Amino acid sequence: MAVRGEAGRSIALLVVRAGCGAMLFYLHGLDKLKAAYGHFAHGAEWQFPDMIASAGLPMATALALYATFAEGIASLFLAAGALTRFAGLAIVLSMSGALYTHIKTSTKPELALLYLSVALIFVVIDPGRFALDSLRGRRR
Repeated sequence: MAVRGEAGRSIALLVVRAGCGAMLFYLHGLDKLKAAYGHFAHGAEWQFPDMIASAGLPMATALALYATFAEGIASLFLAAGALTRFAGLAIVLSMSGALYTHIKTSTKPELALLYLSVALIFVVIDPGRFALDSLRGRRR
């Protein structure tokens, strides 16, 4: 039996938001955070800016830091439904760059397109009842 109405909508948004945010963080953001930390704290090599530069994008280190923020921090905000529109927008911008990079380097862009699509949903609509943003809205 399907759950209908606002409860069903909020459950569906929770599953999509939390699943996408957690997946983006675990599969991509966590490794980028570790690599960036290793580079800036211990001088370890960080290959991500080189990959961005190979796609012909300028300011590779700044873009790498932005993508690391979007995938490592904003993804957790999206999953929790906190500052959801801003987190979604950060992810949309980052995934636009990832999509471009994948196309330029002839690698598979499917996940970037999927993350971009899901994040765009939460830029446009509210995160549902089961989000931290909703708790903030109820206190008014």
